[in-house]
Amino acid sequence: MTEVKNRGFKWILISMGIKRNLHEIYLEASHFLENVYPDFVTSRRPDRIEGIPVFTFHSIRPKTFEEQLEFLKKNNYITVSVDQFYNYLSGKVTLPERAILLTIDDGRKSVWKYGFPLLRKYGFCATVFIIPGHTKEVSSEFGFQSEENDREILSWQEILVMSGSGLIDFESHTLYHNRVFTEPEIVDFLGPSYSRSSFDCPAVPAGFEISVLEKEPSGFYGLPIYMSNSLMLGKQRFIDDPEFREVCKKYYREVSGLKRWKKKMFGFCEEYRWRNNLKEGFTTYDDIAEEIFDSLYTSKRTLEERLGKPVNHLCYPFGIWSQLSDEMAKKAGYLSAFCAYIPHRPINRTGDDPYKIVRLKDDYIFRLPGKGRRPLTEILTHKLKRRLNRERIY
Repeated sequence: MTEVKNRGFKWILISMGIKRNLHEIYLEASHFLENVYPDFVTSRRPDRIEGIPVFTFHSIRPKTFEEQLEFLKKNNYITVSVDQFYNYLSGKVTLPERAILLTIDDGRKSVWKYGFPLLRKYGFCATVFIIPGHTKEVSSEFGFQSEENDREILSWQEILVMSGSGLIDFESHTLYHNRVFTEPEIVDFLGPSYSRSSFDCPAVPAGFEISVLEKEPSGFYGLPIYMSNSLMLGKQRFIDDPEFREVCKKYYREVSGLKRWKKKMFGFCEEYRWRNNLKEGFTTYDDIAEEIFDSLYTSKRTLEERLGKPVNHLCYPFGIWSQLSDEMAKKAGYLSAFCAYIPHRPINRTGDDPYKIVRLKDDYIFRLPGKGRRPLTEILTHKLKRRLNRERIY
């Protein structure tokens, strides 16, 4: 009887996990229907690769990353630089059949701790897209050892060491990687769970200095978090009422120690907004265009000054782009832009639009042709298990 109960409880937890991750699971499944994966991912026995695959990483998991590099090495794959890849798209050069591009988003500490040593060990190169607005001069502990800090952002000191090695090229991931409020609907409140770093903070109000959050985060607990999306989507920014922020912060201090304090916050805010005429609105289209351009241009110029080299390539945060961000990227002087998935464009070939470069998650490295190639069912099952276990996927 106990075994039956335990088994039932286990399936309740699994069901809850599926509900929490339903959107991600749906997206993963829809990708196969929308033809976003190249043939080598879905074919049982692919002979060759038609085009150059670009793989994307975020946090580097050392065991998995080394297995991936071992697989690439044993099967005679070569990694190319982002400039070589761009010249291939432009038709200026040809690349070997087994050429691939490795890209790493955000520039987290795990790149320094695990990625850099392993790339050097196997003789591969990679491109890291970094966020200069969040980059500090020096880490609190250069050559850090704490695993819990692996998701923090690299320092300029670490970046310059790796850039000088020739193994890692650093390019732009916009100035702040920021999300902006796009709708008046409140979805959460700033609290202790968001205090780890400004980079992991959700969208904040227009004109709000994100860096202040790191100095005294508790002073801002209770700030309403509205529906948001990437700045690069080009949607007009929702402007909240500054006085309402202060009211919410004050009420947070009254209820934060109580059970279900968020429910109380939601109820309070709903009633307050109904009873009061708040000063809310939206920016203009021109305002958001200027904000996007400033993010892209300032990021590019900052990186060029710090690295002492041209920065010509951009990666859109969350893989989200729009016609507006495309226009602003060109205006800012970028030669290419990396996205995520684009339906019916499964891989990158010569002549393709360099501002719409498609990428694959690093899981699919093991679907490349070669010895040790893993079944697709094994890869998808492993991804699903990680989601059900509420692990960080990327």
